[in-house]
Amino acid sequence: MASTAPSSLPGSAILVTGAARGIGKAIAEELARNGAKVVVTDVPSNSEGIQALCSAQIVAAPLGDLTNEEFLQTLVKEAVKLAGPGGLGGLVNNAGLGLFTDLLEGTGPEEVQRCFQVNVAAPLRLAQLWAQGRVAEKQRGAVVNVSSQSSTRVFPAHTSYSVSKAAIDQVTRHLAVELGPHGIRCNAVKPTVVRTEMGKTAWPDGAPETQAMLSKIPLGRFAEPEEIASVVAFLLDERRSGMVNGACIPVDGGYLCYG
Repeated sequence: MASTAPSSLPGSAILVTGAARGIGKAIAEELARNGAKVVVTDVPSNSEGIQALCSAQIVAAPLGDLTNEEFLQTLVKEAVKLAGPGGLGGLVNNAGLGLFTDLLEGTGPEEVQRCFQVNVAAPLRLAQLWAQGRVAEKQRGAVVNVSSQSSTRVFPAHTSYSVSKAAIDQVTRHLAVELGPHGIRCNAVKPTVVRTEMGKTAWPDGAPETQAMLSKIPLGRFAEPEEIASVVAFLLDERRSGMVNGACIPVDGGYLCYG
């Protein structure tokens, strides 16, 4: 039986990273539609996208480099201030870096390190800083990390990206176990190809590689950003997903069902 409990999102405040475009933008808009106050951030080069996104429900936090410790501390402090009464109850680690080079020709220690800094170390540290405040105040909360189906499947030229996403899945589980006793849940979503502007460029309609990928998705199509956003909103909603913790949920049309 479907839950008839009202959503816990109205009146809550949630920080979303990488919110200027694509999946992050869709997440921010979905949360705002559901009544949450959304605090958004991105890199300074995406300031126009952040400003265009802002509304009565969506406010901009400082912009900066998530791999910079000083910026992370400032971001959390300012986001908490912007959240207002009740504090910052949720965090969406959406910001990420995709570097795709051939293993024998391009993948090197600098690429691997950069992917891990952005896709693993930054979200882990941000979650840690945010959670420290929630625990100190004896407040519950929820974290959602944006992972990828490539954390589970192997794609050519995806070595650095894939292993970083596999790592964020494990970070998700560790956060779930260590923060769960404090009433803080952590989950991840693992999208297939998503029809953002970047996704459409990488997987153009009619291209052989696009058709080959689609043939492995039982639903026969790629995901829309809004479909990822709706799952994120569900995972942040305490009344609807209060016992979901440590899950890495595929949003892939059944792609991962194939061996």
